[in-house]
Amino acid sequence: MPAISPPPLSPLTGLPLGGSAQYAGRTAKNIQYQPGILGGIKFGRYLDAYPWLGWEMETSFSRNRIRGDQGHISPPVPGGPANLVGGSDWFMIWALQTNLLARYGFLKDKEVTFGRLQPYVGIGPGLEIIYGRWDSAKNLAIETMAGVRYMFTPKIAVFCEYKFSYQFAVEYQDFIAAKYGHGGTLTFDVPHHRFVIGVSYHFKNLYGN
Repeated sequence: MPAISPPPLSPLTGLPLGGSAQYAGRTAKNIQYQPGILGGIKFGRYLDAYPWLGWEMETSFSRNRIRGDQGHISPPVPGGPANLVGGSDWFMIWALQTNLLARYGFLKDKEVTFGRLQPYVGIGPGLEIIYGRWDSAKNLAIETMAGVRYMFTPKIAVFCEYKFSYQFAVEYQDFIAAKYGHGGTLTFDVPHHRFVIGVSYHFKNLYGN
């Protein structure tokens, strides 16, 4: 739920200045973005002594569209639009994450001793940078994930995973306030859902996987 910072005041009247300042102190609810394409790369390692436990670092980039006519403004702006987002727009997210991983192995054999089928979960902190049309914003995020990996060979695997990250108190400046143009500061949280399919290469360690 974005919250808009207080506007500058008129030195003559002491009242908020016009334009986008008319949105000051208001909130806009239920602003949603559409699914987009995501790409990224990650690397990590499972521990030799505890092959079920590991870590990874990743970076990803996505672009999403924001459809228009959403973000109901409360309380209403006198003589203004009902929604904060007038026309459609877009934004991009660059994410940097570090996750602690835990996995379990099924379908064990002599070639892949830990198991060819490996469900796993992960959690960790990160940094997400949001690029909008007029400004960028960044803040810390927390990410959780769950996935499954299948080892075709001891080195080559495919994986599918679901990730959810939550970015806190992002501050976006000089936003477009519907028909009033640029100005003002939005503060909002960003939940980010992702479904990922990929191919991974595994280097050999002391325990083979």
